[in-house]
Amino acid sequence: MKTGLVNGCFDLLHEGHKLMLAEALANCDHLTIALNSDASVMRLKGPTRPIQNWANRFWAIHRWHGDLARLKPRWELLTPIAVIPFEGDDQKLLLQIRPQILFKGYDHGALPIYYRRIGWKHLPVGEPVFEGPEVHQCGRVEGVSTTKLLERMQHESA
Repeated sequence: MKTGLVNGCFDLLHEGHKLMLAEALANCDHLTIALNSDASVMRLKGPTRPIQNWANRFWAIHRWHGDLARLKPRWELLTPIAVIPFEGDDQKLLLQIRPQILFKGYDHGALPIYYRRIGWKHLPVGEPVFEGPEVHQCGRVEGVSTTKLLERMQHESA
């Protein structure tokens, strides 16, 4: 059974997020989605974010997965998801979940070596060795991001 992990803010769930999640679902048997906490999103994106709180982002992902499962029932059976809170400590998350595949967005090009290394660096004595996950860089929907959506909405309302 292949386990996968994807993490992110998923603030305004858009086509780029959906592409990344669909790629992850298609390439593993169980997917854990580490959803950044509100405080973590604020640290990463600035004081005006997130637009939606954690609970709303959580339910947006679950509704999308449910809609997808109705269109492609085999994914609901083959690829269950678990959505967990994430505070932003990648190393702790990887050692806790120990996924076989880590799915990252298109904007994380230099990270695969980093993620392969932190898998084994700080294991407590006696812990089974964790080699680190295979890193899968997901595709991109050109011109789509939460930041660009917000900029467009601000421009159109001005």
